Amino acid sequence: MSLPAKCIPSRSQGNLLGRSYGCQKTEGKGVFRSKTRGVIAYDADTDQFSEPEDGNMALPEGGMSRRIHTMFGDACLFFSFLEKHGYAGLLKDVFPKTADYARVLMHTFYGVMKTGSKVHCDSYIEKSFASYLADGILIPSLYPDTRFFDILGDDGIRSSFFRSFIERKRKDNPSFGRSCYVDSTPLPNDIQDNPFNAFCFHETGVCELQTMLVLVLDSKSGLPVWYSMIKGNILDLSTINGVVDDVRISLGIGITSLVLDAGYASKDLIQAYSDNRKKLLVRMPLKQGWPHRVLYWKHHDKFFKDKYSFIRKGHEYFDLHDEDSLFGRHMHFYIHVDKNNALTAARQFMTEHEEEFNAMKDRDKDWVMVKGGFFILVSNKEMSAREALDEYFGRAEIEGVFKKAKTYLELLPLSKWTVERIYGKILYDCMALIFSLEMEKASEEKELSSVEIAGYTQSLICAHWIPMMTLCLSIRQASRQGER
Repeated sequence: MSLPAKCIPSRSQGNLLGRSYGCQKTEGKGVFRSKTRGVIAYDADTDQFSEPEDGNMALPEGGMSRRIHTMFGDACLFFSFLEKHGYAGLLKDVFPKTADYARVLMHTFYGVMKTGSKVHCDSYIEKSFASYLADGILIPSLYPDTRFFDILGDDGIRSSFFRSFIERKRKDNPSFGRSCYVDSTPLPNDIQDNPFNAFCFHETGVCELQTMLVLVLDSKSGLPVWYSMIKGNILDLSTINGVVDDVRISLGIGITSLVLDAGYASKDLIQAYSDNRKKLLVRMPLKQGWPHRVLYWKHHDKFFKDKYSFIRKGHEYFDLHDEDSLFGRHMHFYIHVDKNNALTAARQFMTEHEEEFNAMKDRDKDWVMVKGGFFILVSNKEMSAREALDEYFGRAEIEGVFKKAKTYLELLPLSKWTVERIYGKILYDCMALIFSLEMEKASEEKELSSVEIAGYTQSLICAHWIPMMTLCLSIRQASRQGER
């Protein structure tokens, strides 16, 4: 499509806008693909740049040019999955505008199925069958898509998505989201001008800029139900209370159980949760004020008695339940020794510090033999030591979720140095993580990872225009069922 003669940028703008994609219905306003600005609208009357208006775009007949041979299998699988599991309707409810909905579909498809590929979203979609579902948007506008991250950065959108997601999951499991793990992971700290960065101290002798992402994860499925961001690495009672309050206020649900790592343990936490209103299970940190050595000497003579031993996933454990006062509150202690880890750590110490070990007193040698596998869980609820260990290891298995999440949680510096866009990027990452985990769960009988799923399906190519358009319309109609 040719542009009106006056739709040419003035030299004062100092940019060659590059390829033109079409005219908006307002005369004298064109849409260009700029190397420096991305897809941008230019108004010759006012000599100003602006975001293109998706819903008011006159595109060439048939839309953007398409390749005849189009990657088909991964898009067919992903959008069929969204429709079958009710997520297409959920997204449509959260993003009722056609263009916004299309952007969300394109970005989540890219986020789940790209599987580590460094190709940009616009290039990935343009070679895919998914491009036929991009109603009312220009494919090149998907990178850099500041509009998309501005939309997702709205706090109301975040609350609406998680609220709808929890309602959807509770249709199958009424207890979903009530018993949760709260855990955190550092975000990349090399992002310039990140408004969340703050100085923190890692006991390395230097201060670093860092942002912590705090995720609330359902304890059974490991799926995210909420997230928060904090400056630095401050993990304390206020962090936990803030997250619990966020979930209650934003989603209208109360978290009834918290399983926390040692980083969250504190005197204030124990005193605040000793009233049993919420179930608390936290790993005891090895630092002053926590009775590690006291409990060790109290029970060390039982550590190698068969009465207290059991096998879990190939490791032999000692477990014992005790109870006493901690920071003025009655608490339950679940004392464990992973004997396999303890023996490995002891051998390494004896090899690397032979003279030091030989000079030790016998009681100190005994401590060396177990400390590599010795840990204590503290709770305000009574249970068996094995039940406590299972609950905690359920949390430890969530590390697999974090490992997967970190393939998505890469805050790109480009156009994401505002609070809203960073929040939007994290929400997008959480959505991609949820869909990826759910797809893996749906294929668990085949034991396929999301990388394998994408690899198998991307090999399916569509080369026929009419059948492809017919299926396109079928999937589009299915994805819109949430409107009715």
